Amino acid sequence: MALLEAHTTYGRVKGCPTTYQTSTIFKGIPYAKPPVGNLRWKAPEKPEPWEGEFEAYTYGPIPMQARPTEDSFYRKEFYPIEWPSSEDCLYVNVITPAESPDEKLPVALWIYGGGFMQGYSQKLETDGEAFAQRGVVYVSFNYRVGPFGYLSCSALDSETTEGLSGNYGLLDQVAAIDWVRENIAAFGGDPNRITIFGQSAGAISVYDLLCCPMVKGKVAGAIMESGGGPLPAEMANTKAARETSEKFFEYLNCRTAEEARMIPGNILQEKWQKFLSENPVQGIALCPVPQTSSLPLSVEEVFRKGSYLNIPCIIGTVATEDTATGIAPVPENVTTMRDGFMSGTLAFCRKQAEEGRIPAYQYHITNIPPGPNYGSFHSGEHMYIFQTFLRSWRPYEGKDFELSRIMCTMWTNFIKTGNPNGENLPEWTLFTQNSERVMRFDREGCGMMDFPEYNGKARRIADEIMEQ
Repeated sequence: MALLEAHTTYGRVKGCPTTYQTSTIFKGIPYAKPPVGNLRWKAPEKPEPWEGEFEAYTYGPIPMQARPTEDSFYRKEFYPIEWPSSEDCLYVNVITPAESPDEKLPVALWIYGGGFMQGYSQKLETDGEAFAQRGVVYVSFNYRVGPFGYLSCSALDSETTEGLSGNYGLLDQVAAIDWVRENIAAFGGDPNRITIFGQSAGAISVYDLLCCPMVKGKVAGAIMESGGGPLPAEMANTKAARETSEKFFEYLNCRTAEEARMIPGNILQEKWQKFLSENPVQGIALCPVPQTSSLPLSVEEVFRKGSYLNIPCIIGTVATEDTATGIAPVPENVTTMRDGFMSGTLAFCRKQAEEGRIPAYQYHITNIPPGPNYGSFHSGEHMYIFQTFLRSWRPYEGKDFELSRIMCTMWTNFIKTGNPNGENLPEWTLFTQNSERVMRFDREGCGMMDFPEYNGKARRIADEIMEQ
């Protein structure tokens, strides 16, 4: 039977069996002090130890955020449940199949997306039981989003001695990695075999972490789904994020950061939503910014220098990324998100191949899930990779389950060995200078294909990124 108790650095925790009863889940373990009061807009601090046994039976509150509107595409797909939210949100969840702390199993650390505005660790489509069934310790956690996680303005700059303010959500992610390295052995995991993986803003976060000097030597592999690599500046515009932050702080009508910290969290979130309704922002409103303690250099400069972590990676995209903007179905001539994500993916793989770095495994998903046809939509791979079909309203069938088996197994193999290949799977070859081949995932069949050119914009943008 899997471990039901674990002894962390901060105290004992007790979990409970998962649905399949072959693993144990520990929910809502604090990995940092609550970032409230004077700790709002500060780097996370280590949690206080506790006496006795912490009963890790319920998830912690999700980060402060606005739920997608009732008629939105993504609310029906992935946000049907309204979880309690709070600034006090820095909690980690662990699912382990280990029967002993000595097993040293590989570890998968999931980072959710949501445009740095939404998302949380226990979304119904990204449950880690399937990975645990395959011998992986799965970890998920909350990080701060929106103005709580990514506000970067002059009023806060004066409080730091290391450049600009901001990136509190990214610092949460670093703290979560540190917590895993410090404690995962107690759950039967190997702190030297951590793979970080994420999608959308989670993939952008993974790439930011590869560029973050605080993470050097701490992770063994990375998977970036729809958002990895050096994206075009307009997709995560750090200058615009600073401008939005400055305008919002002015909107608060506070003279100092201390005064702004007096605003209750729910009121601050309401003010943020009202601010956005009065000052619409195209694309991502707030995001990680450079010249900070976590990103001393811009990710573009780190890419040019080639100083990001050189570790095994899977990176890829889907064919209809523009549903990320809330459009469903997407008109055929709307391809901005797809072109941007594909250009970052292509530039990353070319950099790895052309400069003697570890070549990457690239994929492209053309699969159209059953039900209303919104194409191969942004985030549509989650149910396949995490094998969570039974939580969906879509009428998945046999060939979907087979595609799910392939994808979940390949992700698991990579987490274990740095190589997704294995028995009863299509062969996935590395992306190289002489072979720009990518794995195509589709319920109608999987296999290697040439990098999909579509309208040619992705390659043109990738060329510009490589020439910078």
